[in-house]
Amino acid sequence: MNSNSLAHTTRQVTAGVADIADTVRDISDAVAKQCKSSYRDAGRNVRKLRVVAEEGVHDTRKRIKSHPIAALAVAASAGLFLGGLLGRITARRRRWF
Repeated sequence: MNSNSLAHTTRQVTAGVADIADTVRDISDAVAKQCKSSYRDAGRNVRKLRVVAEEGVHDTRKRIKSHPIAALAVAASAGLFLGGLLGRITARRRRWF
């Protein structure tokens, strides 16, 4: 009786381990498939972003070439504004009175 019980328990443990191994393999396959899909999606989004950025650069160059004085005025205004803002933020507070 004792050897039958031991053999039965051994078969149950073996079946349980096989079930766990199958489950782990299924989970591993699902994770690998999701990673491949995410990697493909990321690559596709990078390509789309590159195209949009190139179009933006092209449009900006076209606009600057068509209105060079306005572009210069906007760049100078932005530079003065950011310089003044940065100077105000980083300057020490001095009181002359």
